[in-house]
Amino acid sequence: MGNFCTQCGRPLQEGEVCNCTAQAAPNPAPAAPTPTPVAPNPVTPVQAAPSQSSREIKQGFENLVTALKTVWKNPAEAASALAKKESWLAALILIAAQALFSGLFALTNYGVGLKHNSAISLVISFFFTFFFSIALSAAAMGMYLGIGKAVKANVTFKSALATASIRCFVCLPLTFIGLLLGMASVQIGMFFFFLGEIIAAFLSILAVEKNFEVNANRAFLIVGSTYVVLYILFVIFAALFNAVMPTEVFTFVEGSSYSRWSDWFN
Repeated sequence: MGNFCTQCGRPLQEGEVCNCTAQAAPNPAPAAPTPTPVAPNPVTPVQAAPSQSSREIKQGFENLVTALKTVWKNPAEAASALAKKESWLAALILIAAQALFSGLFALTNYGVGLKHNSAISLVISFFFTFFFSIALSAAAMGMYLGIGKAVKANVTFKSALATASIRCFVCLPLTFIGLLLGMASVQIGMFFFFLGEIIAAFLSILAVEKNFEVNANRAFLIVGSTYVVLYILFVIFAALFNAVMPTEVFTFVEGSSYSRWSDWFN
């Protein structure tokens, strides 16, 4: 029995496939292309922005470097750079350094000439002067802040602290000179000490006028009042120093004998 196409009825040979069946067979759908894996883009880690404190510390030390570079050519600019609020950390270092040199000044100029050269007297001489120097700087900062606020100056805690360090910046080298020369004559040593305070006062007036944004009269009022208080504290320190140290404890190299610091004020 012959074979016939089931679709169109055409007779077929054994094993033959009808054309109509081949044409009707659906073409296989093309395979979807396999997506090429894409390597992820490397993500650059975002670095945290430096904090405000870090920027202030960096700027503060830059101000200190500027002050050191310009102090001889333009002292007013040097003082103004140092008195900026960003210089607060540099100010703390200057205050600590000034306290250290002041302690050594007392130890050298008065400790070497002690009649009763005891270790206790030397330690008292150093640390009493060291902490008093820090107290002076703290008092100066408080005066700048308090009077500055009273006259409506543009002053903050940090700028007041930085301004108080001007006297340390000026007095440091002069205290060092006094430290060396004072071993031969305490009068010379004290001369350089007070010379530094006078120069620092004038530079502080210029810095306060610019940084606190006040006129010259108010700058003079702020700094002048501050130094009056510092002088009073110095007199009190002299009295306390005499009370702590042994009586007639000082004998100086030149043959001049002073039993008390208060002789400087008589």
